[in-house]
Amino acid sequence: MMAPQIATYEENVSGIIMLAAPARGLEDLIYNQTLYLSELDGIVDENESIVINTTKEALEKIKSLNISENEQVITVYRKYWEYLNNYDQVQTADNLKIPILLLQGKRDYQVTYEEDYAIWNLTFSDNNNVLLKTYNQLNHIFLPGEGTPTNTEYMNKGHVPEEVIQDIVNWITGGI
Repeated sequence: MMAPQIATYEENVSGIIMLAAPARGLEDLIYNQTLYLSELDGIVDENESIVINTTKEALEKIKSLNISENEQVITVYRKYWEYLNNYDQVQTADNLKIPILLLQGKRDYQVTYEEDYAIWNLTFSDNNNVLLKTYNQLNHIFLPGEGTPTNTEYMNKGHVPEEVIQDIVNWITGGI
């Protein structure tokens, strides 16, 4: 998410690589993840409902910046949310003149193919300086899985597949 901004600070950056890069606001991602995990079993119980409502209230405070200077919302202070409310990672990336590699797992429920990747793809589909690539079986941390993705699969030991590493190497060396 921050790679495009970081690239604006340093003249010697020759390209950026983003894996599972959100195109939406962090607060929206947090809320959507909360909903996803709460609804995963098909039943939203009372505790999950409380968490959803609390998260929704936090989202509203963040979007309106109705946060006092020393108040923490979702464990961070107003200055953090203020910064992120004014940061548009897609626009920042679009203004860069360096190559960008953007990789996305289609099993990612945190930064989704359907929402985030779609925004990146729409923005850069005609830009020859940007390569977008997806992986059907990979989740948010680029580990393979099957079926409905859950947060429990992050506990499984694994390695980023050779294909992803090779794609990164090829991009860096100019092979793709």
